[in-house]
Amino acid sequence: GAAMPESPWREQFSEAFAAALVPVQWNLIEPQEGEYDWDVCDCQVEWCREQKLMAFGGPLIDFGPNGLPAWLQKWEHDFFNMQSFLSDFVETAVGRYIGYIRHWEVVARGNTGVGAALTEEHRLMLAARVLEAAQQVDEEVSLMIRVDQPWGEYMARGQHQLSPMQFIDALLRSGVGLSAINLEFAVGYRPRGSGSRDLLDFSRLLDQWSSLGLPLNVMLACPSSSDPDP
Repeated sequence: GAAMPESPWREQFSEAFAAALVPVQWNLIEPQEGEYDWDVCDCQVEWCREQKLMAFGGPLIDFGPNGLPAWLQKWEHDFFNMQSFLSDFVETAVGRYIGYIRHWEVVARGNTGVGAALTEEHRLMLAARVLEAAQQVDEEVSLMIRVDQPWGEYMARGQHQLSPMQFIDALLRSGVGLSAINLEFAVGYRPRGSGSRDLLDFSRLLDQWSSLGLPLNVMLACPSSSDPDP
C-alpha cells in the first residue's frame, strides 16, 4: 500500500485522529536475511512527526500466517537461533525509532501461533524474551501484546493447552513489563476470526480480561460487503 494517506485524505486523517499505527512488519522489512528496507517505515514515522500524530509501531513479531519472514522457516526447529533472530530484529527496530515511536505492539498472535512450527511453551518464552529485549533498548517505551481470538475459538482444534487469558497470565507471571493488552476482535472472518456475538458477550469478556489489571485496547475488524448484514 501507499506509504501514507493520499491527498486529500492527509488533512482529513490528521483532523480525525490523534495517533497512527506504523506497520513495522519484519517480513516486509527483511524479506531476505540480512537485507533491510526501512524506507516506508521511515517515511511514515516522519509524516506522523510532521502531523503531530502519536506514532504506534508494530507488530514487530507476528506469529500469525505469513507474519514472520519466509527465510526464518529453516530455523524453526533451532530454538536458540530463532530467539536470537527475533531479539535482534526487535532491538534494531526499537533502537531505530527511539524518541519517535513510544508505543510498541511487540508481539501479535502469540497465543494462537499458526504461522510457525513452535510449541506454546516456546512461543511464551520467545514473547517474554522479545519484550525484555525491547525494554532493554528503551526503558521509557510502552509495550503491548496482541491477543488473537480472545474468546478462544481456536482451542476447538485441540492443538492448544492454554486459553488466551492463561497464555497472557503465564507471560505476566514471568515478570515481563507489559503496559497494555490489545484484544483483536476479527468479527466474521473465517477460519481465524471471531463469530458474531451480542454486546453482553463483549461486556463479559472485557470484564474478565480487566481482572489482569492492565489497560485493554480493543482492536475491531469487520469484513466489508454489499450483502445484507447477517
